[in-house]
Amino acid sequence: MFNERDALKLRLEQLAEQEERFLKIFREEREIIFNKLRELDEKNPAAQATAESIKAEELPIAEAPKIYAEPQVNPVTQGSKRGRKPTVTPEKEAAIEILKMHPEGMKGVDLQRAVEEATGSSIANMTTFMKSVENLDPSVQKPNRGTYIYVDSDSPFLED
Repeated sequence: MFNERDALKLRLEQLAEQEERFLKIFREEREIIFNKLRELDEKNPAAQATAESIKAEELPIAEAPKIYAEPQVNPVTQGSKRGRKPTVTPEKEAAIEILKMHPEGMKGVDLQRAVEEATGSSIANMTTFMKSVENLDPSVQKPNRGTYIYVDSDSPFLED
C-alpha cells in the first residue's frame, strides 16, 4: 500500500532527478561559454589571463542566467519519457551484478537488501527501481511477481 512515507520518498527521488537534469543544463551552458571564451582568447591573447583566472567551480549559482528559471524542454521528447537514455547509477550496476551472481533469480526484497548493503543507499520503490534497471539492461527480467532474474544468451532460462 502506498503511504505518505513512500510518497515523500518518491518525491525526493523525483526532485533528485530534476536537480540532476538542471545541473546538466548548467554544465552544458557553462561549457559553451568557456569554449566561446577560448575562441575569443585565441583571437585576443591579452584577454587570456582574465579567462584563465575563472574556473567553472568558482562561478556562483546565483549568477546563473535567467534562462534557467524555467526548465529547457526538448520539443521532441516533451510529454513522453520514451527515447530517454537510461541513467546508470551505482545502485543499478550493483543490482545487475548481484543478479548475475544468482542465476536462479532472486526475490525483490532480497535483491533490495543486497543492493542497499552493497551501495549504502536505500531504495524507496523497488518496482520503479527495477523497471529502470530493466530499461538499462534487457537481460534483467521479471519472470513472475516479486522475482527478478538475469538472463543472458547462454542461459537455459532464456525465453523464446
